[in-house]
Amino acid sequence: MWDVETTDTFDAWFELQSRALKEDMLATMLILSEFGPQLGRPYVDTVKDSTFQDMKELRVQHHGLPIRAFFAFDPLRKAIVLCAGNK
Repeated sequence: MWDVETTDTFDAWFELQSRALKEDMLATMLILSEFGPQLGRPYVDTVKDSTFQDMKELRVQHHGLPIRAFFAFDPLRKAIVLCAGNK
């Protein structure tokens, strides 16, 4: 299992979301914690043209809306979720 940690920026965004979106996001984060870097599409993709080489996006579909959360893995088996929003 991988630990999934969030930043204050993500937490502030998360608190403003509906219960249904929170459930969808948490479900996808749980899958991320189970599979770590082995998780691929449709849940995770690499952010193209990012300044940070290993920047990833967690891809969540919520009632037909694409929600994205940017994250990266650290060497201590953690996924750090930085921020999120509606694509």
